[in-house]
Amino acid sequence: MEKILSAGRKGLSYQKLAVDKAARKELDGILKQLRNEGQIVARGEQLTAVKALGFVPATITRVSGRFGFAEDDKGGEIFIPGRFLEGALVGDRVIVKLLGTMGKNPDGRVL
Repeated sequence: MEKILSAGRKGLSYQKLAVDKAARKELDGILKQLRNEGQIVARGEQLTAVKALGFVPATITRVSGRFGFAEDDKGGEIFIPGRFLEGALVGDRVIVKLLGTMGKNPDGRVL
């Protein structure tokens, strides 16, 4: 994970992680867990830390017909306009791109 974080926005290819075949299965499990937790994303062949891209892992906490809210891992609340929810429901773990702040909470878009 440290190699991926230090690679910045460019990311790191799977091949550059340089693991032998014996460790590859363990690495695959770790990478799957990191993707499920919203810590990394795969962009083509590149693995990139979500934070390096300016994205935020979050959990959808409330949804109405026209908007929703997500809570980031630090407990901060993010407002998400309905058209940017991308079908996410309460409890879904999502990656949010922050768009700015219109009210008291930052606005975001589910990726």
